[in-house]
Amino acid sequence: MSGPHPTISAWQREEREGYFEAELHDWKLRVNWSARSKDSIGGFSWEAKREGNKTLESDRLFEEPELAMADAEHAAKLDAEKRTAEVAKPKDGDDDD
Repeated sequence: MSGPHPTISAWQREEREGYFEAELHDWKLRVNWSARSKDSIGGFSWEAKREGNKTLESDRLFEEPELAMADAEHAAKLDAEKRTAEVAKPKDGDDDD
């Protein structure tokens, strides 16, 4: 597999249902398999949920579960970085003078 690699140790497989889950950067990530149909080529997709009914989801299907995992982790990381930057940004009226 070329490209980004997921944090495999963070992911757990739900044996009966066949999905993978991980919790990273305050997000609960899940990778699901979608079977091929007349309307879809089939593949792996991901969804992410966070406190406050925040959700993210993949905008495409992946051939390998590891690619979907890496993409989900990347999205969660970008969101965490954005939230950290917002907290660190000075608010209007905050002067040290």
